[in-house]
Amino acid sequence: MLINVDLLSEHGASIHNYLPSDVIFREGDEASHYYQIQTGVVKLNHILQNKEMIESVLMPGESVCDLLLFTNERFPVNAVAITKTAIIKVPKYNFAKLVKNDENIAGKIQQYLAKRVYNNLVWMHHISSASAEERLKGVLDYFKNLQDNHSKFGYLVPYSRAQLAAMTGLRVETVIRTVKKMEQKQTLLLKLRKIYY
Repeated sequence: MLINVDLLSEHGASIHNYLPSDVIFREGDEASHYYQIQTGVVKLNHILQNKEMIESVLMPGESVCDLLLFTNERFPVNAVAITKTAIIKVPKYNFAKLVKNDENIAGKIQQYLAKRVYNNLVWMHHISSASAEERLKGVLDYFKNLQDNHSKFGYLVPYSRAQLAAMTGLRVETVIRTVKKMEQKQTLLLKLRKIYY
């Protein structure tokens, strides 16, 4: 966890549960709370011309759009649960007091935010490629690097073809064809319709 749950509880934290596809907050909402994922997976997305674009996928222990707590800006994305998810929420004012009074927490947040900016730059690099295979490989590399098992075919991809399409900006049909091509090249393994990378 980024910040200890007990410490967050001392600062007015509450836990909120979400089902898959539930919206945690919407684009344009005021950034009024600190959000930390206790369990589950969350995507940050926005809809362009009726097409979903996934900007980021966040895992347990990560915080959601916390940069905005240091500005007066509104959320530029939607946060949506991909799986059953529990979110720890702390009011913005309480969170600001916590950061101001605890240098250790402030340092952790600074380090975390720097890492997030770096990961977002890497993400953008991958999805800007003209090659569908490079886009898909980049996204799979990104998620595999977050896991402990880095062996060949050791990462079971938990995302559907449609979700991979939304992450890469590709059409679902293109993702399906590209996955088959990558299987032929032995870049990934298909087993019972599941992707192992």
